[in-house]
Amino acid sequence: MSLSERVQDTLTILRGRRLSPFDLILEILDDDKPEYSYHRTEFYKEGNEKLAKILDTILSSGPGKIKLRTWMQRPATFDIFRDVITQEMNNVQKAELLPGIAAITPEFINNWTILPPRELAPCLLHILSTAAQTAVAKEKNKIKEPDMVCSSDFSLVLSHCSK
Repeated sequence: MSLSERVQDTLTILRGRRLSPFDLILEILDDDKPEYSYHRTEFYKEGNEKLAKILDTILSSGPGKIKLRTWMQRPATFDIFRDVITQEMNNVQKAELLPGIAAITPEFINNWTILPPRELAPCLLHILSTAAQTAVAKEKNKIKEPDMVCSSDFSLVLSHCSK
């Protein structure tokens, strides 16, 4: 039996039991249902790409994208964004810290590198770039690139934001 046939059979069974496939998923993902913990563990484990595929599929649909955008404007999602940005800012600050004077040797100086902000804080840099280049600004601005400003002044922005 092909995947499509198995899905059709499963949907027929669910319909016969007056269940939506989404009701089934919500039931399985409910943390208050220990009997489904195995499935939740598998779904959320490192390396399982199904959640990402689901979200990508939703994003590829016009109505799905609208629903997801509306969901993203909830206060709880701002907490997620805040956590990501805070972690990125901490990563940048840690990367820019120098060890004590005794540890700064010529060898340390020769081997010392600073990772570019794109690697340390890609989400924050994207947000700053988007804020710096609105659709109107992009239309008017043919010379300046917000990425240049975000990259060069990134440490300044982070130090100002973290105070």
